[in-house]
Amino acid sequence: MLPGAFLLFFTRAMSQRFGNCLHQPIVAAAVTVLLGAGSVNAQKTDVIILVNGDHVTGEIKKLEQGRLEYSTDDMGTLWVKWDKIVRITSRHFFQVETSSGDRYYGTIEEPTDSGTMVVQLIERYTLPLISVVNINPIRQTIWSGLDGYVDLGLDFKRARKFFNLETAAEVRYRGRKWGFRLKGTTYFQSQEDVPDNVERHSAWLQVERFMAHRWSVALGSEWSSDTDKDLDLRSEFGLSVIWTTVQTNSSLLRLSAGVNVNREKFTGSDTASVSAEAVLGGDFLAFRFDSPKLDANTSLNAYPSVTDLGRLRLEFDARFSYELLKDFTVALTFYNSFDSRPGSDVARKNTFGVTFSLGYKF
Repeated sequence: MLPGAFLLFFTRAMSQRFGNCLHQPIVAAAVTVLLGAGSVNAQKTDVIILVNGDHVTGEIKKLEQGRLEYSTDDMGTLWVKWDKIVRITSRHFFQVETSSGDRYYGTIEEPTDSGTMVVQLIERYTLPLISVVNINPIRQTIWSGLDGYVDLGLDFKRARKFFNLETAAEVRYRGRKWGFRLKGTTYFQSQEDVPDNVERHSAWLQVERFMAHRWSVALGSEWSSDTDKDLDLRSEFGLSVIWTTVQTNSSLLRLSAGVNVNREKFTGSDTASVSAEAVLGGDFLAFRFDSPKLDANTSLNAYPSVTDLGRLRLEFDARFSYELLKDFTVALTFYNSFDSRPGSDVARKNTFGVTFSLGYKF
């Protein structure tokens, strides 16, 4: 077992020996290896001080979207609003990210002034608490970094024998260097006097590598079908560069640009077509934890074709959720899908829909 004090002594000694050749990320990686071989036990020895003067001892799990996940022995897991904390200390090792995109590695030491955080490994950095947007333990496992939601919407009218079912789910993970998002939706509608059912399905996966100064690179893939557009299957594979333009404890704005390979098979066609597209998009997320607790997530992506000049696809999605009880929500979702050149003459160029659903977030 290597105590934290020895690790700090070791890294400082290495810094003095090698000078500027030893950067914080390299040291953080070394610390991770040492912690994996024999780390400090995950004891609940971290301390936060709230604006009302209360001291709470526990274990820092993570800070994300303006809330600190904090595990305690007596009260279980707490989610504390970041702006309610005036001091925070821990002898464990973390990656701390600020709104400017800078990342710091080390333990969280006792600050001199309230409203600040001190991160120390080789050097000592004093950060305003208001500027800190993410805290991740270096020893974090993939399971502790997962979050997401599940929505279910259902509509049934007996008189008209109308049935409508829509489900949506998303799982997200963000680590120190890598992250991923997995999202799926399905829509099914049937009515007695309408011969054909309406179906729409999609599955989307994105793997992201975080770079310096709020930049990242992402590989994405999506599979979708839509009877309204006579689309049997669309398979997309793409590479994008993402720039996080706004990152605070209440909002997030990310812009992206890249390229996409699109393979489509339409109803009535024996063969599938393959095309190349440019990708321009943006995602905006806003969250509020005061009552009522609200989340708003919107995305807009444009796909101008490179090989079929003049064709343009647009995909817009919006989800607004309201927390009724702890972790249980009601959600309103809206989508709009546009294709200037759909696969057949009878297919719709533009489809849209609105769904009201109940959900659970984790």
